[in-house]
Amino acid sequence: MPPAILTDMNTAAQVYTDRFIEEVGPILEPVRQFSTDFSEEFANTPGVAIPVPLVTGSEAGDWNKASKNYAMAEASDLDDVMVTIDQRKIAQFAISMEQLATFRPAYWEGKARLNARAIGLAIRNSLFGLVTPANYAKEVEMKAASFAKGDVATLRRLAVESGMEPDITAVCLNPVLFAALLKSLSADVYGGREAIVGGVIPGLFGFRAVVECPNYNGNGFMALPSALASASRPIRPAHDTPYTVFETTTDESTGMAFNTVVLVNGNTGLTTLSSEANYGVAVGDKKALVRIVETATPVTP
Repeated sequence: MPPAILTDMNTAAQVYTDRFIEEVGPILEPVRQFSTDFSEEFANTPGVAIPVPLVTGSEAGDWNKASKNYAMAEASDLDDVMVTIDQRKIAQFAISMEQLATFRPAYWEGKARLNARAIGLAIRNSLFGLVTPANYAKEVEMKAASFAKGDVATLRRLAVESGMEPDITAVCLNPVLFAALLKSLSADVYGGREAIVGGVIPGLFGFRAVVECPNYNGNGFMALPSALASASRPIRPAHDTPYTVFETTTDESTGMAFNTVVLVNGNTGLTTLSSEANYGVAVGDKKALVRIVETATPVTP
């Protein structure tokens, strides 16, 4: 029997972090449909507010010397929203002496998948939790029980009528409506793996994307990128001497940074690995989002 390979925490943390970043990107895909400001710059002051530029288009006009030329753009043309970095999510687990005695990569990758899902969903739920009647008054009625691809075509018409260009509009659906939509589409239309695994159907009926939004408290909504905003800045301790590992890694698909931290208690030998995200969310343009609500049930006389 070959001798056991002792766990090197730097190696284990790297295996964990690589899988964490690989898994968290697809979970954050719906967040990427909106205005973001993700950076590796540290922000250690709790509650710092960051101006996030809302992603909006500019009108095309006729060039003229007086008002429409290279030099006449005004600062007021910039449409920002202040996002307060006030949410910090952490997922952690204890590492036993047995796990330290033998290095099993599958264990670290498995924990990374679960923790990436926990933190990714927490971020996503924070953002979509802002979609309430109080924040966004506009709504359209759809029948959830029979939702299918024809309803997406109807949403396209309603989007155009609301002044929303479909090609820059995302349709976000809860899992029930998204699953019903998948059932009504053939594999060559919905893109197979991208829709089933990633929960994203790009280009359907000319929309920028139709995305699944688990845990959204409603049927869904359609929105321009300017409707919602999020920002993230990692936190860094004044000194990392107590930590065996303190690494900041960026998800390339979104630009959001995450910390991986390993702390060993010298007195007890107990070891803990943590993943964390430091971020904030805010309501953007309230006119750039239309909620999808259930068709009212007629009252039988």
